[in-house]
Amino acid sequence: MQAFADLIERLDRSAGTSERVEALVAYFAAAEPLDAAWALQVLLAKRRRRLITGRRLRQICLEGCGLPEWLFDACHAQVGDSAETIALLWPGEAGMAAMPTSVTDLPLHHWMEQLLPAAAALEGEEQAVAVRRLWQGLDGQQLLVSCKLLTGGLRVGVAQGLVVRALARLSGLDEALLQHRLMGAFTPSAAVWNALLAPTEDGDAVPSRPYPFCLASPLEPDPESPAPLEGAPGDWLVEWKWDGIRGQLIHRTGGSFLWSRGEELIHDAFPELLEAAACLPPGTVLDGEVLVWPPGRPHPAPFAQLQRRLGRRRPGRALLAECPVVLVAYDLLEWHGEDIRGWPLSRRRSALEALLQPPLQATPGPAAEVSGTGGEPGEAPPGGADAGTDAEPQGPAAVASDPQPEPGANPEGADRRTAPALTPFVTGGGEQPERDEHLRDGVLVARLQPLLPAAGSDAPATRLRLSPARPLASWQELEHLRQAADVVNAEGLMLKALASPYRAGRRRGAWWKHKREPFRLDAVLLYAQAGSGRRANLFTDYTFGLWERPLEPQDVAAAERGRDEPASVSGAHDGPDSAPADSAPADSASTVSEPMDGGLPQQAPPPRLVSFAKAYSGLDDREILELDRWIRSHTTERFGPVRAVEPVQVFELAFEGLQRSGRHRSGIAVRFPRISRWRRDKPAAEADSLEAALALLERTGGTMDGSR
Repeated sequence: MQAFADLIERLDRSAGTSERVEALVAYFAAAEPLDAAWALQVLLAKRRRRLITGRRLRQICLEGCGLPEWLFDACHAQVGDSAETIALLWPGEAGMAAMPTSVTDLPLHHWMEQLLPAAAALEGEEQAVAVRRLWQGLDGQQLLVSCKLLTGGLRVGVAQGLVVRALARLSGLDEALLQHRLMGAFTPSAAVWNALLAPTEDGDAVPSRPYPFCLASPLEPDPESPAPLEGAPGDWLVEWKWDGIRGQLIHRTGGSFLWSRGEELIHDAFPELLEAAACLPPGTVLDGEVLVWPPGRPHPAPFAQLQRRLGRRRPGRALLAECPVVLVAYDLLEWHGEDIRGWPLSRRRSALEALLQPPLQATPGPAAEVSGTGGEPGEAPPGGADAGTDAEPQGPAAVASDPQPEPGANPEGADRRTAPALTPFVTGGGEQPERDEHLRDGVLVARLQPLLPAAGSDAPATRLRLSPARPLASWQELEHLRQAADVVNAEGLMLKALASPYRAGRRRGAWWKHKREPFRLDAVLLYAQAGSGRRANLFTDYTFGLWERPLEPQDVAAAERGRDEPASVSGAHDGPDSAPADSAPADSASTVSEPMDGGLPQQAPPPRLVSFAKAYSGLDDREILELDRWIRSHTTERFGPVRAVEPVQVFELAFEGLQRSGRHRSGIAVRFPRISRWRRDKPAAEADSLEAALALLERTGGTMDGSR
């Protein structure tokens, strides 16, 4: 335990990556295999299991040291972390029997497997005594680490890449191989540790093990540069950035598995994708996006529909029917048991297209409009894959035609916009890519083709779809394609170098994500709360509000006076989070109330500001300090750690989407809100209203959950 606590302290104090890697190598080289395995699990956050809550540890500390509760709270407000506060305040208890053996001399695995779980299994006073006995004899750093291990909140701040680099230096193995071995479940043991660092062998593959995900970097084009990326446009493959759950679908001899990017097995929540995986040849691994995509629809459903499926171990028949999922595949990582990540993207894409034969290619793609009936690359083939059938149109027809409204739907209210059409995949040189010999195997085609009926059917293989893509024609079309992403419920574009291999992690230069512009509204700061960690002394968590209805001229005058007489805030006396679950925004259409007793109409009360969103990021350090000083001097009420402030500061909020919600006072849930800028030029009276937010919803058919 002492050695691990020293490692954590050294990592925390290290200024550079080289020093951290050296510290990791030194620890792993000296540690016993079982201790090294447990340390690796903690460092990589493979499993953060909370044994005891932070509130319970706080109570145990207060009962043992005799400090008043207000003093602990004041110290916590300065420190920003419960475990660190306990480590600083705990003086030890006189007369308490010490552990038979100094706990600092016990190895880390003894703490993780015996001491901590045994204390957590007790209750009441027995648990408090056991925890305080563990604390006896520990110095501040050891006490901090033990509390973090109990609460499952030990975050070292060391990236996985640094840990892998240290393991590679220690073992002499390739970093990519170690990353692959670390993917998936990790159970700490000496055997697992030894297998991790063992020399490469053909028989060390685990059937369920996924590959490390290749991650994209955000693209921020220089407006003065004509080309946002190096090379010619045709060197880059463009496809939609889907708004779902990234996953790897694996089908090997040992079974089928679905892994999320967070290295969690999620196939229990999506049993239909396991059925679809069984249609693939053994030794196949697909990289793609899990989306809710009802049969017959030209586009996937919003992310809110997918959320209904998350965390469900055994989804019922009704939910499976209401939210059917597909895997939209955009890469092939393993083929016939061979790791093909080293192939260039153009070759992997060719293999993927051959594997997912039509009619799975029914997704609209980011490409220029196609016309003509010739057979040249980039033109639509005559007839199409589903000519003469009632199937969903394929390729260009899938987006060129206007979908018929569903029975009972309002055709006038339907979204009749269309996305750019899909062209067949070609390489940057304009020629069809050379296909691997395996892909021309008639046995494979004969096996797959009967399992690929017309789109819209319920056969398992229709749940595997090919994500459409094509080389970029010109840099000028990039912005048009990006802004068209909302038509197909996508977040934006992905740009991938055709010559690139599939690399582990985020490596700048080969994969780029180019998200469409976020939505924006101007909102008023209503509440503030202190942050945590290094920002524990600063107000950095903000709640913003919108006007419940557009302001009339007389309302504007009243709001302008709000600098001396603050405007009314909805639920101000209840605090920012006290809205009932069924609350909804007031009717914004009416400004005059009904006459009373036959008299003159009564003037509506002045509009109020309604809590709309919380945001924690977007300001720089200078702005945070300035706003913190302003909050302290303009507080109007306090609700525990939350302060209500004068509603006069306006901020532009950027967000990815809106969704109707009965759980929020405004009636709207906001997705990924952040501060875009501080609108010092705008008075509160000119902030947006709920009507503006609802107009965004109505304009997109009543849902904007991350995409439209």
